Amino acid sequence: MFKTIKIISAWLFSLVFVANSLYAQVEFDRARESFLPSFYVDAISRRAENGDNKFTLYSKIPFDEIQFLKSEEGGFKAVYEMSITIFDDNDFQVDGTIFERMVTVSKYEQTNATDKYDVVQRSFNLKPGKYKFFVQLEDLDTHKIGILKEEIELPDYSNENLSISSILYSEKVKVDSTGTLVPQPLVGVPRTKTGNLYGFFTIYAEDKGNFKVEVIVRNMRNKTLYKDKRKIKRTGSATPIAIAIPDAKLSLGTYNFQVKVKQGDHSASLQNEFKIFWQGLPLTSVDLKSAINQMDLIANHKDLKTIKDAPQSQQREFFKLFWKQYDPTPGTDKNELMTEYYRRIQYANDNFRGLREGWKTDMGTVYILLGAPEEVVREMSPQYMTSSFSSRPVKALQIWKYHSLNRYFIFVDENGFGDYRLDNPAVLSEFRNTFRY
Repeated sequence: MFKTIKIISAWLFSLVFVANSLYAQVEFDRARESFLPSFYVDAISRRAENGDNKFTLYSKIPFDEIQFLKSEEGGFKAVYEMSITIFDDNDFQVDGTIFERMVTVSKYEQTNATDKYDVVQRSFNLKPGKYKFFVQLEDLDTHKIGILKEEIELPDYSNENLSISSILYSEKVKVDSTGTLVPQPLVGVPRTKTGNLYGFFTIYAEDKGNFKVEVIVRNMRNKTLYKDKRKIKRTGSATPIAIAIPDAKLSLGTYNFQVKVKQGDHSASLQNEFKIFWQGLPLTSVDLKSAINQMDLIANHKDLKTIKDAPQSQQREFFKLFWKQYDPTPGTDKNELMTEYYRRIQYANDNFRGLREGWKTDMGTVYILLGAPEEVVREMSPQYMTSSFSSRPVKALQIWKYHSLNRYFIFVDENGFGDYRLDNPAVLSEFRNTFRY
C-alpha cells in the first residue's frame, strides 16, 4: 500500500540520537524520564470496614522494561524497587510504602517478553478527600527510573444508604472457592485481541432489597456503544458485580462507563472514564482518529489520504503498516520511532497549547521534528521591541538553537499571552516538507 522510502537521516537522528541532548534543557523535557522504564498503574476505591476508603493500587511491569541477568541458581532474574507516595490536597504526605521485588524466569526469551508482567497490588486506608499519588519504579541494575503520578478523589461511604465503589476494568473475572468474584485488572495494558471487557464494582447497601442496575458505555462523541439493564440480587452489605461488554471491539480511545443503581427509594450513580490501548498503537493518543490526524507532520499527503479514506474497520491495520516501514527494531513488538513521535506530540500538547492544539503550533512542530533545543535564548521586556526579520512590535522573543544541526529558530510573542509564532513563517513550510516521509 505504501511506498517504502529511505528514512530521512536528519529526522531519524533527531528522534533517536538527540535524546541525550534533551537533558541539556532541563526545564524542557525532564518529564521524559517517566518513560524509562514504562509500566502501568490503575486504582480502585472501596469501602473499608470503618467506613473510610480502602484504596488499592495495581501495577503491571512488563518484563522487557526491566533488566534480567543470568542467575547463579539458573535462569534469569531482575530486581527492582517500587515506591508509592500519597499526598493529601495540602501536599502533606499521608501514606506510602517502599519495597523491593525480584522477578525470575527460566528462559532467555521470557526476559524480552512484552506480554508478560510482574503484577503488584498494595492497599491503603484513607479518609475521604482529594489525593495525589506518585509511583516510582527503579531498576536496581540499570538504575533507570520511571515515575507515574495521578490525582484521585475518594468518596465518603460512611453515611450513604446506597453507594458504589469505583470501577476496575478487567480482562477476566474468576470465582474463587468461596464464590467470591476475583477480577484480573487490565491496568491500562495494550490489548492484543478482542474479547469481553469487564467493569467490576461493588454496591454497598444495608437494606435487604435487590438492585436495579443500568450500565451505559459511550465514546467521547457521546455515542452509546453498549447499554444493559438488569436486576441484581443483594448478597450482603457489599455486593460485588462484574458487567461484561461482550466481545469488546473498542478501538484506541477514551470511553465513559456509567452505572446507575436503584434500591427501593434510594438511588446512586457513578461514571468514570477509561482508556483502551492496542498493541502497536501509541499510548499517548486520545483515539485512533487523532493519531492519524497527527501524522500530518511526517506522512506524505498520499499515504495520509490512503489511511483516512480506508474503511474504519481497516484504519488500525493501515496505520500500523505505515509505521512498520520505519520501525528501527523490526524484530520486536516495539516501534521506538512511533513511540517517540507520539511522546513528542503529547509533550507539545501539554506545553505549547495556545489558540491551537500544541502539536499544530510553530513551537510544537519544531519540537516534534527536532526535539528539545540544545539552547534557548529568551528576551522578555515590558517595552515593545522589534524582531529581527520584521518591523512588527513584539512583547517577548525566544531563540531555539540546535548547534549539532547548525540551525536556529526565532519565535515571537506579539501580545504577551505566550502565543509564540515563528518570526519568518515561510521557514515552517519549507522545514515541514523536508521531513515528510
